[in-house]
Amino acid sequence: PRFHCGEDSAKALEILAATAAQESRQSRIATAARALAGIKTSDEALLDSTGRLEINLHRLSPLDFVSAVLAFSKACDNRNPGVQEFAEAFENIACRKGSDTGFASRLKYGADWAVDNIYRGNVGELTERMPDNVFKTKSLDHFTTHRDKYPAMTDSTTYEEVRMVEMGYRSHKIPHLKKQTITKKEIAETLREGDVIMLLSPESDYDLQDIGILVERDGVLHFIHASRQTGVVTEEPDPLPRFFKTQGQHFYGYRIIRPQ
Repeated sequence: PRFHCGEDSAKALEILAATAAQESRQSRIATAARALAGIKTSDEALLDSTGRLEINLHRLSPLDFVSAVLAFSKACDNRNPGVQEFAEAFENIACRKGSDTGFASRLKYGADWAVDNIYRGNVGELTERMPDNVFKTKSLDHFTTHRDKYPAMTDSTTYEEVRMVEMGYRSHKIPHLKKQTITKKEIAETLREGDVIMLLSPESDYDLQDIGILVERDGVLHFIHASRQTGVVTEEPDPLPRFFKTQGQHFYGYRIIRPQ
């Protein structure tokens, strides 16, 4: 994938240096997430007319924010990581089967992102291991239903490719925990810095309300994400349970995903 501009590749090198200096994967993920704080939040799918994957560290969608953070950590598995290693890792996490073949290959549903990255060993799902986990069945067809909103979908081949992807998510069972469980002891003892929290949308044809990374501050976990409310990547000031309480009207449940 190409970088949006030279500033982005230079910023990527700075973040790689800071991330590589950390010893554990958890601290690498937290360092990379905080290094992206302040970057503008956007929905790239609404702006994308070509479908080609581009690394733009001037603006990030919520899902691309998490993919970028995990890519910085993954790139540091190399001894001397550079922008090429980061770009390859980003493509690996952000695209189906780890390969960019156009708009339809971009993982845009939370379930699609989770299923694909779990299958390829990039992340693991903890949700179904937790007590009180439940399932909600949805048919994920937002992009074909709202084709007119997405410039890349004007191409009939792209439309058909996306439609075929969505057929695999008809009556898809989405594992989740009810938002009230965030205060339970079992959850608190399981969560740790570096975990990915996926907040689930009440929309009937879409599943991702928000997604972010857990970071630890003063021994307490906080949520950092590409916030639509603030318009930038934000580390929430409230601890995670308090954040759930104040923002709970926007989502019905959550998933816990752990980078591998």
